[in-house]
Amino acid sequence: MLQRLFIFSLSFILLKPVFAQQFIKGFKRFGSAEGVPNSTNNKIFESSDHFLWLSTESGLYRFDGHQFTPFFSIRNDSTTISSNVIGDIEEDRFGNLWVSTFGRGVNKLDRKTGKWKQYLHPTPDEHWHYWVFDFFKDSQGRLWLGTNGRGLLLYDEKTDNFRQYIPDNPKNIKAGFLDDNQLRSIAADAANPDVLWLAGINSFYRFDTKSKIFVGYKNIKNSKAEWINNSFHTIHVQDAVNIWLGTWAGGLIHFNILTKQFTNYPPSPQEYAKQNFARNIITNIAYCSDTSLYVSTYEGLFEFNLHQKKYLLLSGTQPQNEKYNANAFTGITHTSDGSTWICSPGNIFQKNPVYKRMGQFQSFYQPKGKNIYKPYLSSVLYRNDTKQFWMSCNSGYGIYIYDSSFRFIRSVAIEGNAVDRRLRDIVEDAVGNFWLRSLDAPFLYYYDKIKDRFLNAAPKFKDTAFINSGLLKIATDSKGNVWFANNQQLMKWEPVKNKFSVIRTKYYGSNKIIDNWKTVRLVFDASGNPWLATSNGLHYYNQQTEEWQHLYPQENNIQSLANTAVVDIALDAAGNCWITPSDEGLQVYNPGTKKFIRHYTQSEGFLAQRAFDVVRDNKDDIWVVTVSGLCRYDMKTKQWNVFNKEDGLHTDIFYESLFTTGKGTMILATPEGFIHWNIHSLPLNNQKPIVYFNRFISGGKELVVDDDRILLPSSANELSIDFSAISMVMGNRTKFYYKILPLQKEWTAIAQRSLSLAGFTSGKYTLAIKAVNSDGVESEVKEFRIIVAYPFWKTWWFIVLSVLTIAAILYLLYHYRINQLLKMQQMRNSISRDLHDEIGSSVSSVNMLSMVAKKQLGDEHPVTPLLTQIGLSAQNAGDSINDIIWSIHPQNDSIERIILRMKELAAEMLEPNDIAYQLDFDNQLTRLDIPMQDRRHLFMLYKEALNNLIKYAGCKNAFLCMQVIDKNLVLKIEDDGIGFDIANHKTGNGLINMQQRADEMKAELVITTSPGKGCSIELRYPLK
Repeated sequence: MLQRLFIFSLSFILLKPVFAQQFIKGFKRFGSAEGVPNSTNNKIFESSDHFLWLSTESGLYRFDGHQFTPFFSIRNDSTTISSNVIGDIEEDRFGNLWVSTFGRGVNKLDRKTGKWKQYLHPTPDEHWHYWVFDFFKDSQGRLWLGTNGRGLLLYDEKTDNFRQYIPDNPKNIKAGFLDDNQLRSIAADAANPDVLWLAGINSFYRFDTKSKIFVGYKNIKNSKAEWINNSFHTIHVQDAVNIWLGTWAGGLIHFNILTKQFTNYPPSPQEYAKQNFARNIITNIAYCSDTSLYVSTYEGLFEFNLHQKKYLLLSGTQPQNEKYNANAFTGITHTSDGSTWICSPGNIFQKNPVYKRMGQFQSFYQPKGKNIYKPYLSSVLYRNDTKQFWMSCNSGYGIYIYDSSFRFIRSVAIEGNAVDRRLRDIVEDAVGNFWLRSLDAPFLYYYDKIKDRFLNAAPKFKDTAFINSGLLKIATDSKGNVWFANNQQLMKWEPVKNKFSVIRTKYYGSNKIIDNWKTVRLVFDASGNPWLATSNGLHYYNQQTEEWQHLYPQENNIQSLANTAVVDIALDAAGNCWITPSDEGLQVYNPGTKKFIRHYTQSEGFLAQRAFDVVRDNKDDIWVVTVSGLCRYDMKTKQWNVFNKEDGLHTDIFYESLFTTGKGTMILATPEGFIHWNIHSLPLNNQKPIVYFNRFISGGKELVVDDDRILLPSSANELSIDFSAISMVMGNRTKFYYKILPLQKEWTAIAQRSLSLAGFTSGKYTLAIKAVNSDGVESEVKEFRIIVAYPFWKTWWFIVLSVLTIAAILYLLYHYRINQLLKMQQMRNSISRDLHDEIGSSVSSVNMLSMVAKKQLGDEHPVTPLLTQIGLSAQNAGDSINDIIWSIHPQNDSIERIILRMKELAAEMLEPNDIAYQLDFDNQLTRLDIPMQDRRHLFMLYKEALNNLIKYAGCKNAFLCMQVIDKNLVLKIEDDGIGFDIANHKTGNGLINMQQRADEMKAELVITTSPGKGCSIELRYPLK
């Protein structure tokens, strides 16, 4: 008994610090920097909403792939968990979360209300401490509990109580022997769902859930059942025959269901023989593959081969005698996204196919006994006929040849056998010849199939000047022609025609250093025309027109090339050029429009300002090597993905070369060899992130959220929202986008996982947020309604009351206005009548009396001319009075009446004087609304202009036009008369009166005339 109690108390002591910075090959580690508690971590559990829950000895933690949210016990607060020492976690069929503790029973979290319920003593007895080690949910959704000394419990949902089943003597519970009925682990039988297998600390049990009968099995060695072989703590059911048990001291044990035989497989057989239990403590067992199991121990993490019955140590730290607890591993969990999670003190580890997906590293073969330089990959050629990769290196033993599975086959020697030769491009032409560029003389080699080595290619060409000057690049186009580039020109070798041609650039023969190419990258478009990325800009040669195009930086033009030195170039399927100008990110050039259509820089969210190689794969995606990782642009999703050490690459900082083949194989050079992967079999992170909201804060206070909406008072003008996304694979790379409807239509990227909104006005808004994972997979859009209450003056009752009040006021004002208008109309009628009756009749009398006097005196009388003048003046005065009477009469207030009067006036005045005229009055004029005073000025100005035309123009034709042009009423009167010198008529009363009327109308008057050229009068009146 004392020995067992010592063992169980040791389970806590062993996991106390020291905590090591463990490493598991192929796993990603989460430590204190990522928020993992610096304590013993027992188990990870995935709930139905895909959160991960971590049980520790310092509380319960919820993990979304990015951050940990703690749940702590507060003493004497029943709304929290009952203890911070957490054991197991399970979810019932209603979605409630169950948490067991070491000493204070179990707890249930209602996921709908977010409230905890404590079950401090699930079954009654006199012992205060109640340990629950394990939860198990069976095929019927029932929840079973393994306890310390209380046996097996079944939760009754109807009564909210627990039924108890005791495997050993129930009297031992009352006597205080709680270790006799300890059940540490529960598992279901593979063949019979009504059978449970139970790991006890002194027996292994089979429990029939229908009959409620326990059957115990002892692991007997040498006719003796020692505790070291029967202290079972974890179970893994392999199939209907095989069960694997983890013990506290006897290592891993196999149990055969048919024969009921136990077989021990201790990780440390020598220590097992000594009964030194520390080396053979098994904490958990889980499936690893069809042929192996994960086995976590206090000495490290192992992979156990089921066929060979051998252990492989996976943890990075070797066991140490005095600090074995530093290498302890506990819970092992498989989650729905294909991940495996393993717990340890201070750390948790995750394995997923996405991690290390590009980690197929290959070192170059080096002949034994040869002291050669370390090869560095510089070029790759894939031969479709032999399914081989031919690789050239910066140094090494010639050309390295690997098969399609990257197994080394052999190497091909270079003439001279120099192992430090700096080899570069290797290409194959249309007739099967292989060409190889070198930075050392001789600069060009060809492959001699008979001699099986690369030889100097100079003898194959009559003109070797281009070779001897040094080659910067060789490449083949789609027809298998070989192109050579030196510092100023291109050469083209057509092997089918046996033709060699030199293509000189416009810089050929220049003495300017800047005009010479120092570096060249060469690609070909769909027509076979070459594009050259050089140290002197981007160049394009059209073979049909034999013309060169040169792109270079232009001052004060952001749409030009960003830097003179262009590092690399690739063409996509649409023919766009993707280029990496030195230290200026990435640019995309469209040859059709001859414009740069995109520029990716750090300020625009691109990964790095310094980019090197750019490559197009056979899916038309673009790969870019940068100093901050390897980037891929997905042409379908229009998303950038980044690849670095997390994906299995050797570093996060890249200066290396990247190569691709037509079969989808990508090869990245490294200082130690090369890494290869295939884009068609590259594991992708296909799990959709799940967006959720953490909290809402306004005015410094956290707000209570009602379902999917929140109500803010009218005084609230700011709202802070914390949100995140459940994304367990590379959650740190998850990107977020938001928009606020109806204010925004486009998505806006946001770097942090919080959003501060301000300047809200009353109304209803919808906040939409989506997340995009590391490989561009988008989440479902998460929407949340924000309702900002209206102030009282915007409430319906206040608005209705205000409308009624305003309506009453408007009615009174309207009634008053009508009365005033009636009075004004009566006054205008009275003025019109008085003018007509009094002044009009008097003027008419003057005119008639002058005519009578003339008749009586005769034409020869000296006063007769004066009487004639008096009559004419009276007649003109009468006409003016009639016009005034007409304009102020209420019945003539419409613009239609004025237009009609203007037309009548033209006929009355022009026809008697034998002047032909043309009228052009716009139909839109009838819809105009012009104030009465301006209508009067318009009419009188028009009449004055006609009077002047008749009196002084001496014209035969007149053109009268009034139209609406550019929100102006334009009146134009033109004649073909004698004109006049406008400079000498500025003092004329007629012109002065017309200008005054135009000024009062706030209109523009323009008179255009000259002697013998006629006259044009234009009035431009702005309409409101």
